[in-house]
Amino acid sequence: MNYYDFLGKTYEELVKDPSFTSLIGGNVPSKIDGYDDEFYIELFNRGLEFQFYSEENKLKLIIAYNPAYFEYGLKGIDNRKDIHDLIGMPSESMLEKTVPVLGMVGAWDKFVIGESKYFQVVYHVGSDKVKCIHYLMGS
Repeated sequence: MNYYDFLGKTYEELVKDPSFTSLIGGNVPSKIDGYDDEFYIELFNRGLEFQFYSEENKLKLIIAYNPAYFEYGLKGIDNRKDIHDLIGMPSESMLEKTVPVLGMVGAWDKFVIGESKYFQVVYHVGSDKVKCIHYLMGS
């Protein structure tokens, strides 16, 4: 299964795809508090989240928290060094920093893997351990 195949498709298209429906296992969309133009499907037991734009019902973001569900050869990898050894150096990076309201946020690395595909690895604060990976379309 490749998450990039899901990105950009509508919710209606995805629920017709057996690989998507088996992955979400009967979970249904929920609204994001304060955001009427978005909805999501959270799979707590798998450590996955799918975020959709309500306006078009298109999948815009997949967040994987569980290393068993990391894509692009990263399955089971949980630290920055191993990711760099496998993928190479990121196209962009940010060191951890303090952000208003949120406080301290972890560092991240962005890896472009195609003309319109990329993923962003977010690390735990004070660590090179992977917190989650965001899979997105766009630049």
